[in-house]
Amino acid sequence: MTSADHSIDLGGLLRGELTNAGVVRVSEHLDDCAPCLEELADLAVGHSLLTSASRRLGPAVPDPAPLPPLPTGLSRRRRPRRRVLLAAAAAALVVGVATGAAVIGSGAGPDAGGGPIATARLEPFGGSATGVVLMAHDTASTTRMTIEADRLPAVDGGRFYYAWLLDPTTNKMLPLGQIGVGDASTFTLPDDLVASYSAVDISLQEDNGDPAHSVTSVLRASYDSGSI
Repeated sequence: MTSADHSIDLGGLLRGELTNAGVVRVSEHLDDCAPCLEELADLAVGHSLLTSASRRLGPAVPDPAPLPPLPTGLSRRRRPRRRVLLAAAAAALVVGVATGAAVIGSGAGPDAGGGPIATARLEPFGGSATGVVLMAHDTASTTRMTIEADRLPAVDGGRFYYAWLLDPTTNKMLPLGQIGVGDASTFTLPDDLVASYSAVDISLQEDNGDPAHSVTSVLRASYDSGSI
């Protein structure tokens, strides 16, 4: 049985073309379908080899479009989700090859390679939490984004905070990753990806395996996309 037999779009998953609902549908299918999971891994390897060949051989093989990272780490207790994390890891491999970004994820990292290009204040939707978003050029084509959130209330093991890029005009959102309470979180992203949004949103998520935004925003900052 292949993904075509099961009417799921693994290619669209790798290219970041699916809606949040589509990603959830595919991930739930992959929980119980080893053949489709193996097919996804084969597609990711093929995509990586094609991209690597295009860089060596020039424009004869067109570069695939940069892929946004798939939401990962949103369920830490449901055993079937381990297969979803394997699928996301395969997609993340393609992202790293296609964009040349060293890191697309969270965690405090070294200082950015250049001076700040944008600073935005995180404003609360309620409560006393505050914060700041600092952006600097990491390389000639990537931006290092550091999110420092202060006075976020501690949460229990069933909830966590998550960072997103947001286009307030269309409400289009791109998941960045989980952020800790009291810690700075750093994400390295392609410049054109950061420039296609204009706000950073911090949400409070339930640990229920749903990768979509919870609609509970606690902090938000707007930035000038033209400065990227």
